[in-house]
Amino acid sequence: MNGYHNVDTGRRRLFCLVVFSLFSFVWLCTFQGYLVGYAYDKVISSLGGIVGNCNRFVMAAFVTAILDLMALGIHRIPKRPALFNSLDYLVPSIVLGIFTGFDRDFFFPQTSRQWIAAAVLAFSVLLIAAIIRYRNNIKPENRMIIVAANLLILLFEMLIAVSLGNTDENLHRRVVMERYTGKEQFEKVLEVGYNEAETDSKIEWLRLQAMYSLDTISLGTGLAERLFEYPVSDIESAETFLNNSVSSSDDSLTQAYLKNVLALMDRDLQRLEDSIALAQYNKVLPRYFMQALIIAGCDSLESYFPDQYRQEKQVFDSFENTWKEVGNKPAIYRRNATYWDFRRTYYWYYRFGQL
Repeated sequence: MNGYHNVDTGRRRLFCLVVFSLFSFVWLCTFQGYLVGYAYDKVISSLGGIVGNCNRFVMAAFVTAILDLMALGIHRIPKRPALFNSLDYLVPSIVLGIFTGFDRDFFFPQTSRQWIAAAVLAFSVLLIAAIIRYRNNIKPENRMIIVAANLLILLFEMLIAVSLGNTDENLHRRVVMERYTGKEQFEKVLEVGYNEAETDSKIEWLRLQAMYSLDTISLGTGLAERLFEYPVSDIESAETFLNNSVSSSDDSLTQAYLKNVLALMDRDLQRLEDSIALAQYNKVLPRYFMQALIIAGCDSLESYFPDQYRQEKQVFDSFENTWKEVGNKPAIYRRNATYWDFRRTYYWYYRFGQL
């Protein structure tokens, strides 16, 4: 009979090991991977090592293995509840949460609220184990109850890790964008958070830098082509960036181009139409220059860029028709009615300004 129970105990331990290890690996790779990589680079840099060699999958596997070994050591503590193998992972869950709470500047940035939440969850874990064990008088034969109880405890332990970990999505995006910027992969910088409305000034600055870098490679492929694809909450900072870029450039074409982008941001279509030299663009005009000049009613667009003009004019006509349908509605209704179909166009920015 003891051998039978030993097999049952071994299966419970394996079950808890697999569930916790999967959670730890996925949490580290998917949700915390780049931030963990940044923390690794910061430690290696402080020790004089070479940064940038951290593989998030290898790092996640390594940290998970360490946590599993920690649980194995806890399992050997005498007088622990024999039926609740999931309790072995309470301390590893706290350690995992602390480890993934890094915020680029500090390794223990958790707030008092986070620590209180973690403490409440940890107490709940112990309370659940005590209630189930003593109120229901569980015996080893009650396998389903034991498995369900262990799974419930593991769930609370995962919540402890999440409550202590860093879940600031903007911070995670910035870390990824900075890594790509360091590798000069500017298109990948612009892919980060592409469909997310939430942003901050640092993310917008990194995007502006990436777009400007694309323009230095091929003028017209960055700012005038991509700027209004993203939320722009801090227009003043964006204009400061552009003005500084104009001042620092010694190329007259680049300066003229950047001034035209500034005219776009200011919604000064007359200034744009007066200064832009359409003949310098070969077959294709940067998208937002084209859209702005369509709004301005520029007569020469069709002769310079016939195919592009027809395509963009259709989008503009669609926007105008939608606008007419909701023209008598409140401003917030008009904004929402046109947002999803036209939010990445200059037509929408021109109507509503700040994105």
